Amino acid sequence: AKFAAGVVLLSAMLVLTVPVPLSVSLLGDFDAGQVAGEYAGLILLGMAAVSVGQFVSSLSRNQISAFIGGVGVLMVFTLIGFANVVTTLPGWLASTVRYLSFDEHFQSFIRGVFDTRDAAYFLMITALFLSMTARVLTARKWR
Repeated sequence: AKFAAGVVLLSAMLVLTVPVPLSVSLLGDFDAGQVAGEYAGLILLGMAAVSVGQFVSSLSRNQISAFIGGVGVLMVFTLIGFANVVTTLPGWLASTVRYLSFDEHFQSFIRGVFDTRDAAYFLMITALFLSMTARVLTARKWR
């Protein structure tokens, strides 16, 4: 329920931004496919981020440390894809690390391309972290 509430809140915030591209479309060329792709990517990225945050939150009893830990983990998922981070790694490891980056998978959505591989990545990250959260909470319950 907490995950669903986070996704609903994220979706509501994104819906409130829809008038911005619509008002800009009156001033120039408007590519509705690109904007729709960006919104789809933002929802998928947000779902993954909410699930990561919930997992980190399940590991801690303190809200502030859970917040700082969640921000830290999300920063790692975002920043590992940038070139200056992976240039010192061997080629095979650099491509693997770059593949784990949220930024790497969000780039196709920015271009307006709905790539099912990138959507599957975000959905798999979401499912992985939600299942790990459930395991942590179940283990805590049986202690």
